[in-house]
Amino acid sequence: MTTNIGATEALALFAAHYDYNTISEVARSRGIDLVVDYFGVKLAAVRSELAHAALASFSPHPDLPATLVGLSSCASAGDAAFYHGTLAHGLEFDDSTLNPVGHPSTVILPALFALAEQTGASGKALMQAYHAGLEVHSRLGAAQKGNWSFAGGWLPIGHISLIGAAAACANLLKLDAAHTAHAIGLSVQFCGQLAVNSASLAKPFGAGNSARCGLVAALLASKGATAVDAVIERPGGFADTFFGEKSHDLEGALAKLGNPLQIEEIGIAIKRYPSCYGAHWGNDALMAIMEENKLAANDIRSIELAHPASGAFLDAPDPRNSEEAKFSHQYNLAVTALDVFPGVASFSEERVARQDVRDFLARVKTRVHAPDLPTPAAWEYRVSVETTVGRTISHSVPRPLGHPRRPMSQDDAARKFLNCASAALDGDAAAQLMDLLKSIDSLNDMRPISRLLDRTAQVELAA
Repeated sequence: MTTNIGATEALALFAAHYDYNTISEVARSRGIDLVVDYFGVKLAAVRSELAHAALASFSPHPDLPATLVGLSSCASAGDAAFYHGTLAHGLEFDDSTLNPVGHPSTVILPALFALAEQTGASGKALMQAYHAGLEVHSRLGAAQKGNWSFAGGWLPIGHISLIGAAAACANLLKLDAAHTAHAIGLSVQFCGQLAVNSASLAKPFGAGNSARCGLVAALLASKGATAVDAVIERPGGFADTFFGEKSHDLEGALAKLGNPLQIEEIGIAIKRYPSCYGAHWGNDALMAIMEENKLAANDIRSIELAHPASGAFLDAPDPRNSEEAKFSHQYNLAVTALDVFPGVASFSEERVARQDVRDFLARVKTRVHAPDLPTPAAWEYRVSVETTVGRTISHSVPRPLGHPRRPMSQDDAARKFLNCASAALDGDAAAQLMDLLKSIDSLNDMRPISRLLDRTAQVELAA
């Protein structure tokens, strides 16, 4: 960011002028991997209670422009963005950024796909807009200083992801920088979701609402609606309100805006398990102990997880429902031991209530590292297993599989997609969809994808 313009103008200029033709092959490939993953986790939630509940807020109709997965019907672009954003975040299986913390694709992509169907945009135009929105989300979020926590404050999908979606949709609509700045300003007016709601169904509905609001902000700006100037950086504006008056460095964070793209410099994690990403270090460490030592759950007397203070928000020893289980170190470790590989079924309401899980939870303990522990040990998630024959085995992983510095193999990513998509598509259709998505930037429009989505299994609507 040049020093003679403000943050709002810098973000708007970048979003308005970002050109996909300049993208590196690394960034292009990572972006397509994220699109494939987004579709998989969205399809996996088609039969969830969220799919039923989300439909209560609008009326599908086959003559509307945007396809709805799981239904032989359509919706307005805004309602489709809400529905698909809710589904994509509903299983806590969607991608995750680390700096800043967040889930950008579950907000940006539902808005873009709905808008692309409405406008007839090409796959290349959609991917250009996606990368523009990702970069706005990631660089803006990195301006916040200090540790962000689920224990309080604002949930990132309710502000930085929403602004990223507005910037992305502005790019897809080909808005100039002035109109894009107003789209950002209008989107700020829709921001605000509380982090304390994280371990509840409110969180995925919030993601859907952010997708809809980001799209609406761009559409309003395209018709001449305006917001105040310098909405990000002005006193009492976005940064002061959501990051804190003395808790942000906009100039420092935006210095790298677009050069390089954050997706290339840092990357975005693709989740291996359908739970909060902070639990995945422990899951991977326990799985490694069990595999290397040929242990089963009945060989384990106790498990202890020692973690940094930043992981304390997941210390939840007695989760009582699916949403709480996804945000519990103890539950994640219990089902890793019992189920070998914790998948979608491991976090169902039925699994949470099973007696073997309730009993095993008593064997799992957690503790925060001592405050004087030196780095890098202070940042480890270290799992220690005591076996029934008296052995103690400890292990930690520097990064879970799926982390941008320890990415999944293409085979693992494809397996995740196909497993997720099987909730809504037969094997042939799922494979066809994956192939289409991998070449999305060569599509003339979204119709080939929409036709496949129209074949998704019917959601059995509640009476």
